[in-house]
Amino acid sequence: MKIIIRTDASLIIGCGHVYRCLTLADQLTRLGCEVEFIAGEVAGNLNELITEKGYVLHSLPVIAAQQLGSPILGRTWQQDALLTEQILAQAGADWLVVDHYSLDNHWHKVVTVKAGNSYQLMVIDDLVDRVYDCDRLLDQTFERQASDYLIDANLPAELLLGTDFCLLRDEFSKYAEQAKVNRLQYQGIKTILLSLGGTDIDNITTTVLKLLDVSPLADSTQVNVIIGPNNPHAEKLKKVICEARLQCRLFIAVNDIARYMTQADVAIGAAGSSAWERCALSLPALNIILADNQRTIAKRLDAQGVAISLGEPESLTAESIVAALAKCDANYQQMSNAASQLVDGMGASRVALSMFSAKDSLGHVIYLKRASHSDCQSLYDWQQSLETRRYALNSATPTWQEHSAWFANKIAQADSYLLMLRRNSIDVGMVRLDPLSEPHHYLISIVTAPECYRQGIAKAAVMLIRQAFKLITIHATVLADNHASQALFRNTGYTQLTEEQWIQYPAKDTNE
Repeated sequence: MKIIIRTDASLIIGCGHVYRCLTLADQLTRLGCEVEFIAGEVAGNLNELITEKGYVLHSLPVIAAQQLGSPILGRTWQQDALLTEQILAQAGADWLVVDHYSLDNHWHKVVTVKAGNSYQLMVIDDLVDRVYDCDRLLDQTFERQASDYLIDANLPAELLLGTDFCLLRDEFSKYAEQAKVNRLQYQGIKTILLSLGGTDIDNITTTVLKLLDVSPLADSTQVNVIIGPNNPHAEKLKKVICEARLQCRLFIAVNDIARYMTQADVAIGAAGSSAWERCALSLPALNIILADNQRTIAKRLDAQGVAISLGEPESLTAESIVAALAKCDANYQQMSNAASQLVDGMGASRVALSMFSAKDSLGHVIYLKRASHSDCQSLYDWQQSLETRRYALNSATPTWQEHSAWFANKIAQADSYLLMLRRNSIDVGMVRLDPLSEPHHYLISIVTAPECYRQGIAKAAVMLIRQAFKLITIHATVLADNHASQALFRNTGYTQLTEEQWIQYPAKDTNE
């Protein structure tokens, strides 16, 4: 499967769009996909980073200096659509992913029509004030609901909404457990992480540093300041840090920010994508609103006791920061726990897996979603079905306590895959891969929602697993009297070993 991603970084819109798209690209690459990028040559771009990561980059030249009323594209949206369509016509793709606030339904429609609807279009967005023309919408905003959008937004049938789909790098999952241990050992605010995005064009970092320096914080308080490669104020920041009373250190373009977050007691940051990174590491935070799209995030995280909103930069004072830090200190464990429950670090994997699809017997598209805590109840309800229990290897009906404990353990296992089957954004079944003793060998299990029996859900699950997991050997154990499942595995390329044991080896050509 081939995916082309259209996104930008610049001094005005920052680096977040490219960073999260690179995270998605890395996950897709691990699943055997081919990924290419389309990005403009505007000031502050990260095109060199994209190519350093090994991805093919199609650069869009600057044609017009500025597009009135929107972030800089370097050309009109019509010119951008034409250039993108020309690249698609030559390169070809199964998916086009667009992450750009300046490209709306007009651009979507022109590119799709010119390309002859030869690919699926996924839009990554966190605004609710626009109209779409796409096959899938990804919005990782906390508590995002379809009802938040304009009545005439023309939402697609497939919606990936909420923090289950946060595009975070693997390093955040790697450090999550250590971060939780550190939070439990909290003994006061001794280390602060200050990071306000990859660009910080207005140098809010200096403002916050000066306010912290005149606060009652102890002289020994350590402040780790992290800025991106495009920050134009690095020299000024170095001077401010040298003159600071607090123990300040400056880090530029770090590639392991999760480690710094894990070591910090509290963070001060923007209420954008980095807010989800802090949640994944259960790090209490003070959020500053640096863009319009961050207002909703800051408000909702504050209301849920996950992070404290400091408002916009104009409202920052030493008193407001000190009061927020005191509130954070008084409610530290509650904020830490609330944050960790919000983001599990698996969002990029969920999005990547969802891009594989198969059709059920009704002709509807089925795709995968890695399970999260919110799926526990649905699976429990399906497990109560008499027909489900009839053909289960363990015929005993689990209690809620047994099921919830099993579910929590299963989704926490890094080498196990518990995947929901979705159709039109509704869960219709589950497929699970459990590792066996031999490396790269897994046991497959499938559950169909009772109301979706005999609709080809299980067959779609088998096809999806083979698409997404090309290099594994898959085993199946099917009771002898489960004739429908016996036929399913026989007809989908499995080899029968015994009366109840089936196996499917990886295809010799893993790209097929």
